[in-house]
Amino acid sequence: MKKTMSLILLSVVCLLAVGTGCSFNSQVSQSATNETPVLYDPFDRENPVVKLPGLALTAALTYVRGHDRGEAIFFDGKTYLQEPALTFIPYGKNWVEGTVEFWIKPAKYPPASQSSPLVLFNWFELPKPESGYVGDISLTSEGKIVNNCGWEWGGGNPPVITSQSSVPLDTWTHVAVVWSKAEGYTRIYINNRPDAEIETYCARGSNGYIYPWLAGYGGFIGALDEFKIYKVPVAPPFNQ
Repeated sequence: MKKTMSLILLSVVCLLAVGTGCSFNSQVSQSATNETPVLYDPFDRENPVVKLPGLALTAALTYVRGHDRGEAIFFDGKTYLQEPALTFIPYGKNWVEGTVEFWIKPAKYPPASQSSPLVLFNWFELPKPESGYVGDISLTSEGKIVNNCGWEWGGGNPPVITSQSSVPLDTWTHVAVVWSKAEGYTRIYINNRPDAEIETYCARGSNGYIYPWLAGYGGFIGALDEFKIYKVPVAPPFNQ
């Protein structure tokens, strides 16, 4: 009961403190400015680091103006992008400390009561694999960010965390999802500000590979920019 009440109190305080800097206790988390991502895709035309399976990147997706002077990728609801595999988690182990950050500019929200994956994690690189799902970060019809965690091998109820704030349409917004087994939390940051927290952690299972699929296997309409993944929990300020 005490733990539940503290979570409720934190949610209320953070909701009321939007724009005033509500902060989380971060004894373990390192600043993103001091860490090197294990995967970084800037989506700049002059140096595309990934491509859609079987198709050249420029033929499959559309470049648009990024959040800064660079470029971003626009997804039209049908396109998606498989990033290179994450291989730092050994077979049979779990990704229990990590950070995913990106810029998002939605052009359209999903239909009512639905959500569109922004990043979907899977064990396999086959086009639209039918199995191997280990979590996702999605956009709801209300414009909120939802992080669905995978869980420890052997079962358990996968934790879910939803942002307090909504991501506006046609505006660049920075999103970061951070989790730590050592401290026992999963957090969402919106524009470098703490937005939501649960007192448990993600544990995305690995078979030696975890593939991030941007826009899932289709559905998201909007742009993504500066996609980064860290193998440790990091804290603001995130690299802008």
